[in-house]
Amino acid sequence: LHIVTGYFMNDKREQKTMNGSWKKKNGLMQRERPPGRESPVEDKHSCGVVSNGVGPRVFGVVQRTGEQQQQEVTAREWPVNTLRDEMRYIREVRDSLEKVRERMYGQFGGMQQSMQKLSQELRMANSQKRYLEAEVKTGRAAMDSFDQMNSSLISANIDLQKALLDTCNGRVGNREEMKALRSSFEKTEERLRERERQLAAAQAENQALKLQVESSQEASARAVKEMSAKLQQQYEQQLQEQEKKHRQEIQALQAQLEEYMRRLEEAERNVKLAEEKIAERDQRISEVERLMNCMAQEKSQLTQQLCECEKRLRSLNGEDQVDSGAPKQLQLQREALELKERIKHLNDMVFCQQRKVKSMIEEVKLYFLINTLNILNCFHCLHSHFYIRIEFSGSRPAPSAPRPPSRLDYSLLRYTPLQYSSMLTGPYTRDTATSPTENTTHSDSARPSDEGVTLLSSSSSSSSSSPDRATSNPSKIYTPFMRLMEITAKLNVE
Repeated sequence: LHIVTGYFMNDKREQKTMNGSWKKKNGLMQRERPPGRESPVEDKHSCGVVSNGVGPRVFGVVQRTGEQQQQEVTAREWPVNTLRDEMRYIREVRDSLEKVRERMYGQFGGMQQSMQKLSQELRMANSQKRYLEAEVKTGRAAMDSFDQMNSSLISANIDLQKALLDTCNGRVGNREEMKALRSSFEKTEERLRERERQLAAAQAENQALKLQVESSQEASARAVKEMSAKLQQQYEQQLQEQEKKHRQEIQALQAQLEEYMRRLEEAERNVKLAEEKIAERDQRISEVERLMNCMAQEKSQLTQQLCECEKRLRSLNGEDQVDSGAPKQLQLQREALELKERIKHLNDMVFCQQRKVKSMIEEVKLYFLINTLNILNCFHCLHSHFYIRIEFSGSRPAPSAPRPPSRLDYSLLRYTPLQYSSMLTGPYTRDTATSPTENTTHSDSARPSDEGVTLLSSSSSSSSSSPDRATSNPSKIYTPFMRLMEITAKLNVE
């Protein structure tokens, strides 16, 4: 701090000496120009005087180094206007530099003033700090004396303080116990008063109820009779409404059942058409098989002829008869080429027939699966319908006339897809093609008279008993569709 204050004192002395040549302008310190140093003013009238139309001439000396490192001095004539422009440019640069210097000196003066203010504030803070330190010292001395006095008093009166504290603690404990006992006593008194009031109110209410019961026995008997009659009437009305609703639901279910039966008959007709188409395709496939067998026989004959021709060619090649065997050899080669072309043509035809057979089998499979899904959907609807009907009502109206047995009982549609696939994987032969009718006769003998129960029991029994039949004796079932499956398994179409 002493160093800073000394520095600022020296600055003050220097500032006093500089006050004569510096002035403050617009918050900045600017220096006045000494006499004789004012900014030059261009004298427009002091231009070179032209006499006889010729201005003054200015010559300049130019020094340069030549090609042989020799200095050459030449004199050149310079125009007056260029020299004036250069002098004007030099004056402008000097003025701008003077302005920059004045601005820098002005900023330095502002910084000096701010440093003076800061030094004054520091001196005031130091004086205040010294005053506070003196006060702290006096307070600390007083506190030390007070601590000494307090310690002496405590050591002298410690026994009295202990006795006083014990008595105070005892009195406080007794006072708290008395307060707790008094509060519990007041609470018990309030509870007793409340119970007495409740008992008096209950006695008065009991007496009033006795009087009311005695007076309202007859009225209650009449009200009970009226209420029972009213409830009986409401029950009869609700029973009639429920019976009406029940009849409407039965009619709706019967209409739905008729719709399902119509759809089922339509599905049966579709299945019959599908089986007819399958039989027709089976016949076409058998014809194609016969044609393919003929082609295979022809191919074997042609291959034999080709082998014979090749043997004869080899035998002719082994002989040394050149002139007599040449035409025969050419004829045999021609025949071999014709046989190869015919064999290739037969292979192409066989390949086309195999592709046709495969496409027909795929169409039959697709048609069969679509019809099967339709039948299964109908059976599912019937099953849900009968399940709802049995749940809703235990009684069923008797049918007007027994329906003839369905054709589905004699077809493979009674089996699920999993059972059918398991049967296809098992061994089966064509010798037992008439076994489905034998298997269905046993189920026909146990068919009940009711139509709805017949369909429901057939669907449920087929789903429960068909796995046993499929696993026990799958070789007793053979259909045209199975024959198609056999043919597709034998075909190897690339």
